[in-house]
Amino acid sequence: MRNTILETLVAVVDVAALVSVWRSSGHSRKARTFWTIAVILLPVVGAIGWWTLGRERPRRPPTADV
Repeated sequence: MRNTILETLVAVVDVAALVSVWRSSGHSRKARTFWTIAVILLPVVGAIGWWTLGRERPRRPPTADV
């Protein structure tokens, strides 16, 4: 039972990462292909890599130095 829940969780995170990869407009097709292969071949590491290193982050407005 526990393995099934863990496997399901990993699958959901991987699918979410793949959807995020292919919806990303700031990356080239080559970069998206790389991240897709990484997520598929290394399910946990690839997804964590995408969420921490690969995805675009919203830009913060510049702060005025006074």
